[in-house]
Amino acid sequence: METQTDQERVEALLRATNRSGVEKLITWLEKKSYFTAPASVCFHNHVEGGLAHHSLQVYDLAMKLRSEWIAEGKATAEELPEDSVTLSTLLHDVCKHDVYFMKDGEPQCDKEKRKLGHGRRSMMLLIKTIGFPLNYNEMMAIWWHMGNEHEPSYQYYKSEYKESETIPLCVLIRKADHDATH
Repeated sequence: METQTDQERVEALLRATNRSGVEKLITWLEKKSYFTAPASVCFHNHVEGGLAHHSLQVYDLAMKLRSEWIAEGKATAEELPEDSVTLSTLLHDVCKHDVYFMKDGEPQCDKEKRKLGHGRRSMMLLIKTIGFPLNYNEMMAIWWHMGNEHEPSYQYYKSEYKESETIPLCVLIRKADHDATH
């Protein structure tokens, strides 16, 4: 059996959500460097294609946790819809497509774009630039996936962060991303 590439797997998972606008989103991801960008410069997945690979790692961990949490009664399937978990994990770092890049085989960073943080920037890019429809919990999960320590907007949006701590999807994505990077 032939194995799927990370790009093929991401695209298949996004299509499986049956969300309106998913084909436009996939076209955008293909035109940008989502499938070739590293996820960081010196930490997790700092290689070509690391961004998509990291997103899939987060997806796999989140789906495993989702099953465990539902079985243990920590959350319900309604609080953690599969399509929301899929979208939030695969797109949580989408703005890194133009923050991290490879040059002469080494990962590089656009420090000006990095200053903006990437949770809120990813969420805004999806809804404002691409016009991809996300529900409230998905927006919150993407925005606050790093917690408050590494999100520059925290100083202005403390109540939103506090609310994110009560939304099971946000907690799940944050844990899966943390576990995938450590």
